[in-house]
Amino acid sequence: MVASHALILLALAAPALATPPIPKEFFESQKRTAEDAKVANRFRAWMAQHGVTFGTKGEFDRRLKIFAENSDLIDTHNTANDGSTFTLSHNEFSHLSWDEFKETHFGYKRSSDKPKPARQTPERRPMEKVAGGRRRLVELTGSEIPDEVDWVREGAVTPVQNQGMCGSCWAFSTIGAMEGAYYLATDDLIKFSEEQLVDCDKVDKGCFGGDMEQAFDWIKENGGVCPEDEYPYVGLWPPFKTCATTCTPVEGSQVKEWAQVKATDEALMTALATVGPIAIAIEADQMAFQFYSDGVYTAPCGDKLDHGVLAVGYGTWEDGTDYWKVKNSWGDSWGQGGYILLERADSEEDEGGQCGLLIEAIYPILGTPEEDADGAAEFAVEAAEMTEMSEAEREALWALVDPSDVAERPVGFRSSASAKDCGGGTSDVVFHDVTISPIAPRRGQPVSMMAKGTLTKPLAEGDYNLEVMLGSSTIYQHDGSLCGESSAELPLGLGYIELHGLPCPATPGPTEFSLEVTLPAIAPPGDYDISLAGTDDLDGGAPALCLDVKVEL
Repeated sequence: MVASHALILLALAAPALATPPIPKEFFESQKRTAEDAKVANRFRAWMAQHGVTFGTKGEFDRRLKIFAENSDLIDTHNTANDGSTFTLSHNEFSHLSWDEFKETHFGYKRSSDKPKPARQTPERRPMEKVAGGRRRLVELTGSEIPDEVDWVREGAVTPVQNQGMCGSCWAFSTIGAMEGAYYLATDDLIKFSEEQLVDCDKVDKGCFGGDMEQAFDWIKENGGVCPEDEYPYVGLWPPFKTCATTCTPVEGSQVKEWAQVKATDEALMTALATVGPIAIAIEADQMAFQFYSDGVYTAPCGDKLDHGVLAVGYGTWEDGTDYWKVKNSWGDSWGQGGYILLERADSEEDEGGQCGLLIEAIYPILGTPEEDADGAAEFAVEAAEMTEMSEAEREALWALVDPSDVAERPVGFRSSASAKDCGGGTSDVVFHDVTISPIAPRRGQPVSMMAKGTLTKPLAEGDYNLEVMLGSSTIYQHDGSLCGESSAELPLGLGYIELHGLPCPATPGPTEFSLEVTLPAIAPPGDYDISLAGTDDLDGGAPALCLDVKVEL
């Protein structure tokens, strides 16, 4: 009995055997399992929301892994206390890796061999409705540029679409600007066809990319663009689609020209306030772009342009950050219902703005050749009436002309000039080298023509007849001496011409003849044809020379 008690006491006195600690890895594994299950449930909910299925378990697992990695990116950004002004969230692209996404959802590729046009700042004139539902520009001072513009709210923007797995952003940017311009001209919002550009514009590369400038050129050559209900968007890569020719372009969708906005914040604000939605390009190859959700995007993004979008307005966010409102073509589950707000700062011309959005801002001018001809005829009549007036009388009459009734083309539109010998080799002077500088003239700046050739016989005296035509109408004629220096002022304040003639008496051999034309900024747009025919006075008025200069403004 005593022994038993001793054993019990020894047992009680002995230290208890310690329970082994649970390894830390166990808890981490359990946590990962729970998190993995949570992510998997979120992924299945995402699949149901977007109607996505995967054919094999291997593909499901691969996409789940990408979804989890994207979730980490989103959560890390949204929980960081770094003063970010925007948030990220899941959208229909959450199962795509960044490499997969950027491979198929960009597509802006500017033609490397296309000369850039001179930039311009649109005149500060907003739209107002006039008779017939059309809109016109009215004068606006700098202080009257509105603090906020939103063409979505004003009804000039069609619903957001999704370019899909096709690099056709350039087509959506182009068509967005066309739709806005057409609405402002007609008060009618029509959905135009991106697919027609993707299939039929062979200068651009369809789903392989393109640029808005070339697309506007194609619309100009095509005589307009078809409505989407006749040519709906498919977004298929070649060779699955070919150009359909059965649709009819919308009347009034013809493009006369396009303009490029000066690369400053003020110029783009002015363009948005006065012109409407503007086609722009940005650098969007930042992972945050894939999941942008809300707020003003202020993160660095560069200016190597790779994505065509549409600027539809500007304003100030609730936190005081100024922004540009931009329509994208990645569907309405992305961003703010398909839109992104990009930071708007005071950018200098060489800075490019947030994501380079100021660099390639362009817009179309709608119209027809018939409208140009009507404008030319109007100016021809006015020129005829004013030819005999004094300078003071002419200025007084010009002041009565309503600028809103004149189809103006702002400085900076693409233009061209050319010159040639029109004598057919039978004139006294045969020109073999005729050059124009610059080849893309601007109103308000001189255009110089230098003609080099050979004088085939002596020339003592000569006269010239100068005729200037705008479209099909003659707006000016002038006679003068073919020898020495002379000048002629065009009526209506439309500019002047200076001639540097032959050094009479001239002997056979190499010779030069030059002409300088200056058309002011108020000159009407159109095709100017300047013909100069010279005669030999001592040879019975025989042809002495012939030059034809064409200037398109």
